[in-house]
Amino acid sequence: MRLPPSKACPPHRAPFVTAPGTAAELSPTITTPAPETLTFPVSWLLEHASAPIRYRAITEVARLADPGPREVDWLPYSHRPAIKLAVTQTRDGMWNNSILSLPSRHSADFTNIGTIPAVRRLVECGWSPDSPPLVTARRLLFRLLAEDNDPAFTFELGTKTRDDDLVRRTRGLFREAAAATLAQCGYENDPRLRGAANADRASSSIPGKAASASTRSGIACSSRCASARRT
Repeated sequence: MRLPPSKACPPHRAPFVTAPGTAAELSPTITTPAPETLTFPVSWLLEHASAPIRYRAITEVARLADPGPREVDWLPYSHRPAIKLAVTQTRDGMWNNSILSLPSRHSADFTNIGTIPAVRRLVECGWSPDSPPLVTARRLLFRLLAEDNDPAFTFELGTKTRDDDLVRRTRGLFREAAAATLAQCGYENDPRLRGAANADRASSSIPGKAASASTRSGIACSSRCASARRT
């Protein structure tokens, strides 16, 4: 029921406040601590580490202004395991006529290693993409980027009987691995490699076809590593 006018409650008014004038006043002040100093044992590595680690410590970690290229560039090519791996490459640019196979866990050498693990191993050892073994393997890796289902390029995963679904899946697997390897070698800006990433992205729009992100993530990660080496 209504109260008489004399007994009605007076209207309630909110207190006056001052609104922030800028976006900076709305944001809380966050104090960012200063980054901690990272100590890297370059001197110890140069005395005790293997040749590839010494080379990468100088060129990628310490980034010496003038490391003396003639005194440093030979280090990756003096590593005996890398030399042994390189000389086992065949004339067609492959290792053991396979793409992704790995040596057994009890193997003491590179027996049965596939082409992509071999290429990535040499790159990690500091070998230049323009070195003869990597140049020879480069042609095959770019061929694996092609959008086709040629059963001749299924290598160790191929079967004697024709299986179109297996061929398609194998070619897609090799295509992604080749794209990531080429990006690690420094070809992330090559149009053929970008085309493979765009094709993988476009496949996500096809109903019922799951698109793998390994090509894009491999290119992105390897691009950052390659850029770090060049700077």
